[in-house]
Amino acid sequence: MSRYGSVERYQRMMEDLSQRGDQVIDLLQILDFNAPEDALWALRAAYNRECDSASRLIAADCAELVLPIFREVYPDETGPRDAIRVARQYVVEEATEWDLGDARRSAEEAARCALWNNYMAASAAAYAAANAASFAGYDSPLAAVMAAASAENAIVSDSGEAARGAAWEQITEIVRRHLN
Repeated sequence: MSRYGSVERYQRMMEDLSQRGDQVIDLLQILDFNAPEDALWALRAAYNRECDSASRLIAADCAELVLPIFREVYPDETGPRDAIRVARQYVVEEATEWDLGDARRSAEEAARCALWNNYMAASAAAYAAANAASFAGYDSPLAAVMAAASAENAIVSDSGEAARGAAWEQITEIVRRHLN
């Protein structure tokens, strides 16, 4: 995710939409015209209560997408899985910000352990989970952005640069599902 909120893509989208006479741009139009990172950037800019839950769930789903990469290396470590669960529970008010903090620290510890042992993909996957729990209590659109970036890093680290396109297709579908 190296190009959040690309000015060129935004200008192109505005030109296309203005030719069609569209006055209001919704997040799905941004996703369709540009890229998931632009839709996530716009989610931060258009933040409201409705976007809050969608952001939190996007973050959790992005982290869950790459959880198998972590579990392949550390099948018995529950920190990242627990962080995803707690982030989802926070959405429905079944977890507190204190719970999020504990879950985030546990996932970060797992990520640092994987990094220390040179398991880059597993570390990125655990950081996706930590990001989902970390920002969920404060800036949920940022949680979605950071979890998506970590998920992309995990997939590319695990499968190589050629997997980047497939990673973005999966992330795009996650974003689309929660913005519908």
